[in-house]
Amino acid sequence: MRGLAGMVVACAALLALVPSASAGTYNVVSCRAPGAGGVNAAWTPLLDSFNHTTQPEGFDLVYDCPGAGSQLTARSGARGGQDAYWSHSAQHHFAAPAGTAITKLVIWRWGQMVKTDNSVNDWRTFGGTDDGNIPLEGCLQGAAYECQFGAQEPPGSLTNASRAEYAVNTSVLNWGVTCNPPEFRSCPTARQSDGYPLASMVIYGSIVTINDTQAPTLKVGGPLLATGWRRPGDLVTYDASDSTGIRSGRLEIGGRTTRAARPCDYRRPAPCSNVAGGRIAVPAGVPDGTLAARIVAEDAAGNPVVAQRTIKLDGTPPAAVLKRASGKSIVISVTDASSGVAGATLEVRNKSTEGYRALGANVENGRLTARLDRGRASRVDMRVTVRDAAGNVAQGAPTRLTTTSAKVGRRTRKVRSGRVTVPFGRTARLRGRLMRSASQALAGQTIFATATVRRRGAAIKPAGSAVTDRRGHFSLRVPAGPSRNYRLAFNGGDGALSASRGVSVRVPASSTIRASRTRVSGRTRVRFSGRLRSRGERIPGRGLVLVLQGREQGRWRTFEDTRTNGSGGWHVSYTFSGRPGRYPIRVRIRRQSTFPFDLGYSRALTVRVG
Repeated sequence: MRGLAGMVVACAALLALVPSASAGTYNVVSCRAPGAGGVNAAWTPLLDSFNHTTQPEGFDLVYDCPGAGSQLTARSGARGGQDAYWSHSAQHHFAAPAGTAITKLVIWRWGQMVKTDNSVNDWRTFGGTDDGNIPLEGCLQGAAYECQFGAQEPPGSLTNASRAEYAVNTSVLNWGVTCNPPEFRSCPTARQSDGYPLASMVIYGSIVTINDTQAPTLKVGGPLLATGWRRPGDLVTYDASDSTGIRSGRLEIGGRTTRAARPCDYRRPAPCSNVAGGRIAVPAGVPDGTLAARIVAEDAAGNPVVAQRTIKLDGTPPAAVLKRASGKSIVISVTDASSGVAGATLEVRNKSTEGYRALGANVENGRLTARLDRGRASRVDMRVTVRDAAGNVAQGAPTRLTTTSAKVGRRTRKVRSGRVTVPFGRTARLRGRLMRSASQALAGQTIFATATVRRRGAAIKPAGSAVTDRRGHFSLRVPAGPSRNYRLAFNGGDGALSASRGVSVRVPASSTIRASRTRVSGRTRVRFSGRLRSRGERIPGRGLVLVLQGREQGRWRTFEDTRTNGSGGWHVSYTFSGRPGRYPIRVRIRRQSTFPFDLGYSRALTVRVG
């Protein structure tokens, strides 16, 4: 064994060898150490010799871990017999993976050396590193008749009596016994009187901290990283390697992560295996679009290596919505929000007992147009197949999702150009219908709604759902509140394709109005005041601009303006000239981007002059 001669360095000097750089570390546990489960997969047996061609003899090197004793034993031959040659040794050997360093050792151990019957001290019991000839502990020549360090432990136990902790900077640890008499002769292995071994070293358990400063290597590929638009079902493949192995790979994309953890055994110096052909799937919930992706592999110490790619992802099938079916003309809107429509075909049948037949169709500018060969377009069943550039396919009957009206109390207000007005503070029921291409009702289907308050930066929120009746009609409750943009969606089913429609629910703004007096004579000043209603919506800090209007000669004319305070209150004064008459007065609240209500008015009050 190298470096056993002249090992006299104090343990305190080892502290200077601790590296200051920050890096990933991990612990390797053995035998009785916590987490090892009585298993040794880290320390290996080593019989070493110096300047001899024969193999070392006269040693017992026992690896009983796992086993009844759960310990590692190196000692001179207990039964005596053949002497050990000079500089021969038996050791427990720990080697760190290439490119790493051992920075800390916690060891539970017991070492002993006794002299021969004629009081000659031929043996050493040692523990140390193998770079720089650094001993950590041991019994050297010239010691007393009996030298010990650590403590003997009964089976299955660990105590502080046998525990030692060292800071080191090495790649190799050796704990064992060696024959090293000063006269360069052989060593008797046991006392003649009782066969007791002259040198013993036992390891009951250990925790070795390994410092790894090197990142792994990484090579990525797979269908997800190919050019063009990809689908979420495509995979990333990767090869990664490190001297300590790879503990995990992960894909980060669209704010979500898929982590592929790998089995590692931290009872081994290199706990993990390397990866060849690893696969990682796209995490659930990633949005469509052009996204930045990171593929990350981590070694056993947590050092990452990153590959960055830009991925164009589209997991949503195209949409096909019937726009017109009259006479012989068929027009279907075909759209795809991400990769775009790559192609579409149309098939029809005049009745359910017939097979579908293909029609010549033209796809251009998001519209599929076709001319029916026989029958009436409004009465035929249709089946459309639409493909997008990513390979997603939608096939089924194009549907019609319409919104027709909103019922407020006993009054019905029609939806015109995708908009309907609901009075301030009133609830409503939004009505619509879901049909197939031949005007057949789609019954028992769920319509989902989302709503966005008509204010810059507002978030999209769920707004309930409704189920169609046997005639395909549905009704969705719209609670009292501000103006909102609703999005109604049918996700497809019963052979019908998905469809969606937007409708804007406009709610006029409202304010109270009061006058300090409503009957005046002569030139008189009247103070008008009120409060803007907000239904809990925030009023901007500087308030909102309101204008006062008076009706004169059949027309409303603006005669004054004002601004509300932060809680919606307002007031303004106006001097009447004294000309006799009846003057209706109201407040006009125009649409303002920071307040989610539309143009509205207060009630009108009348000021009588004269």
